[in-house]
Amino acid sequence: MDYTLLFHNIWLWSTMLFCIVQYIKWGSRAGNSILYVKSRANGMIIYIAIFSLLIGFRMNFSGHWADSYLYAQIYEMMKTTGEVAFEEDWLYDRLQYVFSTMGFSVDIWFTFCCLMYLTCMYAAVRKLEFGCEWVAMLFCLSAFSFYACTYNGVRNGVACSVVLLAISYLLEDTKRGFIISTIISFLAIGIHKSTALPVLSMYCAFFIKKDFRWAFTWWVFSIVLSLSIGGTITNFFAGLGFDDRVSSYLGTTAEESAQFNRTGFRWDFLLYSVMPIWLAYIVIVKKHIYDKLYVVLINTYILANSFWVMVINSSFSNRFAYLSWFMYPIVIAYPLLKLEIWSDQNKKVVLILMLHIGFTFFMDVVYYGII
Repeated sequence: MDYTLLFHNIWLWSTMLFCIVQYIKWGSRAGNSILYVKSRANGMIIYIAIFSLLIGFRMNFSGHWADSYLYAQIYEMMKTTGEVAFEEDWLYDRLQYVFSTMGFSVDIWFTFCCLMYLTCMYAAVRKLEFGCEWVAMLFCLSAFSFYACTYNGVRNGVACSVVLLAISYLLEDTKRGFIISTIISFLAIGIHKSTALPVLSMYCAFFIKKDFRWAFTWWVFSIVLSLSIGGTITNFFAGLGFDDRVSSYLGTTAEESAQFNRTGFRWDFLLYSVMPIWLAYIVIVKKHIYDKLYVVLINTYILANSFWVMVINSSFSNRFAYLSWFMYPIVIAYPLLKLEIWSDQNKKVVLILMLHIGFTFFMDVVYYGII
């Protein structure tokens, strides 16, 4: 039995079913009552627990589960030898060391990672005070990049969810919120160094200038830079040597890359990335709706995404794309569930939700042919 396919189907079809239920529930209601309802997703705790156990206690066969098979081998090696070199991501390495030396199985370790991934995501949704939490969480669960981070790029997924929590505290806009956000950001970077990019983008968006237009202009300029001198920019960052993994991703040739099967300027993924920016343009520029928290959120996304656009020609550029894509469901859900944009917002929100999971379904089933 192909367990990889089985678990993928469980996630995809269950999430699709949840989205359809919300579509039926809200699609038949006129008006914008979805903005004012207080619907707590308490059942999400049960979903998180069950999903984490399923992912954690999966069968880690060779050739399956991508990077997590390698993680499992490293974990078992540490469990056997009791030794580990704390050289890459200090917090992740130490947590892994503690779990392994305490005798916990790798299944417990993967369950813990998945719990961290989903719990921080859910805590951020709650902190941002979405009225309809189920719909907000379904935007997260149905995101194109969501499932891959439960088994491939586990560290990156956990770290980025921690960054979401840091952002939610920073948007509290208090001294307490800033201190907590700084501590959480430090922990996120300790889990995966690459999250320094969204953390830096977050503080730039919060402190420098809360203006959507300047961030949007920079994003457009990053496309021009990528098309004109993208190779030079890629080589520059690859040569900095601040993280060997970053340098290896940027310097990998197309022939060496088995993870990202097409290189060159990814117009398809650029189109995917622009959707939250397009929505922000409608809300802020066309509808003249200003919400300073939303501006910080979307500007953080734009700044992090701009870096990916500039190195888009490299192999493994999907690794950099996720450093902005992890925010994708939040920057889509925030204006839809918290700002009054249309008179028939109930219908539009669930329609966009169905388009959101529809894209994920298309990519998984048609584009990649996973099912």
